[in-house]
Amino acid sequence: MFFFIPGEQGNLYAIYYPPVSGASATQILLHIPAFAEEMNKSRRMVALQAREFARHDYGVLVIDLFGTGDSQGDFSDASWSLWKQSLTEICAQLLQQGFNVSFWALRSGALLALDVAEHAQLPLKNLLTLTAMESEAKAVSPR
Repeated sequence: MFFFIPGEQGNLYAIYYPPVSGASATQILLHIPAFAEEMNKSRRMVALQAREFARHDYGVLVIDLFGTGDSQGDFSDASWSLWKQSLTEICAQLLQQGFNVSFWALRSGALLALDVAEHAQLPLKNLLTLTAMESEAKAVSPR
């Protein structure tokens, strides 16, 4: 299901993949996307992997950062610090709602995830980085 997350600079496009079992998610994987054209080229694999995580009772939240994809704003108005702030706020909201939050980051999104995790001072459970090294990527299970 897609929706928009209100942000300070504009709405962020998000897709939520709930656990397939119908159980309420306690663990949320927050996907931090790759950058620019790598984000566009990876959308299909991100969706496949998100569905696989959902089959294992994870909730998966995939967002487009401000000024990218279907989120509001122009890329020229986006900044690393704005993206960090947005991700920190989203994590804080999810934690406040009682979810355990983990990052699932792809390529340059892994650099942003590390930066957020270091500076956010939020109790994030782990950091999962996934990089495609071959032309044919395969979905993997987190367990």
